[in-house]
Amino acid sequence: MLVLHPSNIQTFTDSGTGSMGDVVDVDSKARFWLDADYWFLVFIRGGFTGGTSQNDLAIRLDSRHALPDVTEVIGGSPKTTPFDFTLYTLKNIGTDSRQLNHRIQPLEYPTWTFRRGDILVLEWTNPNTQSWAIEVGLGDADALQQV
Repeated sequence: MLVLHPSNIQTFTDSGTGSMGDVVDVDSKARFWLDADYWFLVFIRGGFTGGTSQNDLAIRLDSRHALPDVTEVIGGSPKTTPFDFTLYTLKNIGTDSRQLNHRIQPLEYPTWTFRRGDILVLEWTNPNTQSWAIEVGLGDADALQQV
C-alpha cells in the first residue's frame, strides 16, 4: 500500500466569480502544479455560493512535454507538439449541488502522477454569477512510502 504523510501534502487555492481555468490560456484561473520532478493529485475541494445552476468540471492536463507526431511514427519528417487533454470530468458542480470533495485513493496515485512542467487545469464554465473557491492537494512522488 502507498502511504503519504499529511505533512507532505501541499495545498493550493484559487477563487473567483467568473469561469475557472482554460487549458489554452496560461493566464486563466484554477491552474495547479508542484515544483517537483514527479508529483500527483491528492484531492480537489471546492465551495460555491450564489445562483442555483450547475455545470460539469473537467480536470485537464496542460502538458509542456512534446509527444511524437504521427508523421514521425510512420516514417515522415520528425516533429513534436505539446498536448492538452481531459483526464476526468466531475458532473453537476455548482451551487445547490453537492459541495466538491474529490479525493484520490492512495492506490490510484500512480495513475494521477505527473512530471515537472505539467499543469493541472480545472475547467468549469460558471453558469451564472456564482462565487467559487477551490483547494487542491498535491504530493511529491518522492515522499510516497510503500508499506
